[in-house]
Amino acid sequence: MAESNAATKEDLQNMVLQLTTLIKDTANDLKIDITAEMDRRFDGVNKNFAGVNERFDGVNKNFEDMNNRFRRAERKQQAFQKEVENQFHQLRGMVENRFDLSQKYTDEKVVKEIRKVITMLDGQAGMAENLKIEQQTLGVLQSDLEASNKSNGAAIKDLDRRVTVLEEKVLDT
Repeated sequence: MAESNAATKEDLQNMVLQLTTLIKDTANDLKIDITAEMDRRFDGVNKNFAGVNERFDGVNKNFEDMNNRFRRAERKQQAFQKEVENQFHQLRGMVENRFDLSQKYTDEKVVKEIRKVITMLDGQAGMAENLKIEQQTLGVLQSDLEASNKSNGAAIKDLDRRVTVLEEKVLDT
């Protein structure tokens, strides 16, 4: 019995060889299965990555389109702002020109009116001077008249009547 249970060196070597072959075959089968599974999963990941890449490309294209539209809108806004600034400067120049013209017109009008007032005041001053001279003359005449009245008392009273008679003769002719 001991002999039936006893293994020989060759049996052990054969068993080790069979076990090694079984391990190698199992390892090769596992390697093939693992490689196939890894390839299948890698293909899935590649497909997912390709889908993500396509979506990223779509998002990137949308972003570029949005960026281009933004740049166009920004250029339009800048052009509009420049146009508004140009029109503002033109209007400002027109307003300043009108203001300068109205200021010049007002200044000329004021000078003209001042000259009229000065002329009128000069005329009134001349008239006042003439009135003053006439008052002095009348005062001298009044004094002369009073002196004449005192010296000629009755003759002056007769003077009124004589002037009336002369006037009647002059008017009748």
